[in-house]
Amino acid sequence: MPFPSSLRAAALGIRHSLRAQLLAWVTATLVCVLCFNLYFSTSRARETANIVTDNMLLGSARMIAEAVRVDAGGNIEVDIPPAALEMFDTGQGDNVYYRVITAWGSLIAGYPDLPSPSMEQMGESMSFRGRNLRAMTINHPLVGLDTDGGINVTVAATNNGARAMRHRLLWADFESQLLLVVMAGIVTLIGLRVGLAPVMRLRGAVLASRRERLEPFDPDMVQTEIKPLVFALNDYMQRIDGRWRRSGVSYRTPLTSCARR
Repeated sequence: MPFPSSLRAAALGIRHSLRAQLLAWVTATLVCVLCFNLYFSTSRARETANIVTDNMLLGSARMIAEAVRVDAGGNIEVDIPPAALEMFDTGQGDNVYYRVITAWGSLIAGYPDLPSPSMEQMGESMSFRGRNLRAMTINHPLVGLDTDGGINVTVAATNNGARAMRHRLLWADFESQLLLVVMAGIVTLIGLRVGLAPVMRLRGAVLASRRERLEPFDPDMVQTEIKPLVFALNDYMQRIDGRWRRSGVSYRTPLTSCARR
């Protein structure tokens, strides 16, 4: 499929314009850097959201564990603190699940089929009843039992709040990086304008030349990288002036007169 004429014209304009080529290379570099930064920002946002969620899970599990009591008859009972579950109420509609069992596997409270993470006090992503959760489990000693023992508390929550946090972190990072790219683009445009100013002065000097002989241009009027071009231009004019002088033709002589000779 042929490209539209406007795209071909734009491509030709970039190919024949030094300023457009430099700007295109700088823009491509900035876009690549932005993409890499966004990739790593996504990983950092996920890690940050997991850390915050794990801290909330750990705090909730400890609050529940500290609420477990042994009554005078040796029975284990627990009154789940509302704050242990309300800390996940971030407005994102998260569901919270918990399970409290004894060291010998007896259920005290919660969901009996809630799985436990493989490592204690380490957040772990898992699936429960078709939902993706972030879960944590802790072991807590229980005073008052006839035999030494403890309890195991597992708390899990859906990922709506963590997902919203990741999006906020990623969007904030994207905004700051996009602002840096825009500022870098503006500075690049200004730098190109300033950097190409000596070249435009050289062009003006060539077009406005009304001297009696082909005098060389001052190489100090341009940057170091462009001085070889000025040297080559001066050498070319010197050779042309030498040929005209040997032929007895002044460079101010009209070209039609030179042709008749």
